[in-house]
Amino acid sequence: MYMENIPKVQINRLIRISEIEKELIEVCEKLADAEEDINFELTDKYISLKKQMDILTDNYLSYNLI
Repeated sequence: MYMENIPKVQINRLIRISEIEKELIEVCEKLADAEEDINFELTDKYISLKKQMDILTDNYLSYNLI
């Protein structure tokens, strides 16, 4: 199909669809980066809470043994 045979309105729509597709790809990439950051943050918080829980458990057990 030759470009001359495609109505200008269709060409403009195809251009706009292409622009929207690029924007969607950028948004998806940003979401993927944010998800990775959140996962790291949640993992760090989980490890910190686990350590605190272990300390509390040790303290509770030693208190009950006295």
